[in-house]
Amino acid sequence: MPATLLAPFPGPYALQALDITIDVAFTNKVPTSPVRGAGRPNVAFVLERLADRVARELDIDRAEVRRRSFVRADQFPYKTGMLARDGSPVTYDSGDYQACLEAALRMISAADFRKRQESTRGEGRFLGLGLASYVEDTGLPPFEGAAVKVERNGKLLVTTGAASQGQGHHTMLAQITADVLAIPIEDIRVASADTAAFPHGIGTIASRVAVAAGSSVHLAAHKVREKAIKVAADLLESAETDLVLEDGLVRVAGTTSRSRFATSRNGSTAMRRYRCRPELSRASPRRPITRPAPPRSRAGPTRPKSRSTPRPAPGRSYATSSPTIAGG
Repeated sequence: MPATLLAPFPGPYALQALDITIDVAFTNKVPTSPVRGAGRPNVAFVLERLADRVARELDIDRAEVRRRSFVRADQFPYKTGMLARDGSPVTYDSGDYQACLEAALRMISAADFRKRQESTRGEGRFLGLGLASYVEDTGLPPFEGAAVKVERNGKLLVTTGAASQGQGHHTMLAQITADVLAIPIEDIRVASADTAAFPHGIGTIASRVAVAAGSSVHLAAHKVREKAIKVAADLLESAETDLVLEDGLVRVAGTTSRSRFATSRNGSTAMRRYRCRPELSRASPRRPITRPAPPRSRAGPTRPKSRSTPRPAPGRSYATSSPTIAGG
């Protein structure tokens, strides 16, 4: 908490000097629980209250105080003078804070707010308008990994070590996979926080899972996509550039030729079944292939030799990401 109470200063504002005092009490008399924000809302509250106080004492519009104080576009990359939790200096790489403020004011029709405030006051309704801006560091390193696997039934399994506390990670990771592979999100299962399925993970802190784990899922899904197209190109006898993914199928663009997601029994391929081209599918069904019976010896029927080579494990596509921080 003390570290995350210091690093967010000075927020989106280009303040030339800061004098900050933090009182920390160490005690075992309080319960332990996850803390969302971990000091960042406190910093935003202090900065925005200061901006409102400046506006009130100098009789300047609150939005104008912020416009004058924001880090300007020509000041990026902007060094805040603060240190991150690992001791590295905090630098904002980019941003347009004034544009964000103007967009917010426009969307709430701030120009005629006073008129609305006065008209509703006679009805016994009291309207207020508050302004607040903040900068938050997200996507903290060092990594989050993920694996995307095509199962034998054509559905997908996404595994990751990033544990959830109820933030909806499964929906987010499934949506990323669905977007890359053009497969219905209902056909994607996400498993997390299972070290037997994925051994390593960092955790849900600092708004990092969508950036770190999401990037890994995106990379792994693209590897599956490349493999699916490569295998389908061989099965459909088409160039890889002529293939598109749609509804869990790999299709030849402009035709009905398609190949379905699935793994073979030994996991060695990303496809198991495919629909033939129209001119082939209209042909008469093939006759069953008859094979000669194996020769018999006097000692009895021959038996196939047992295979000592184990089957390869089902294939998976893995990816890890190591994002870098740009922000306070």
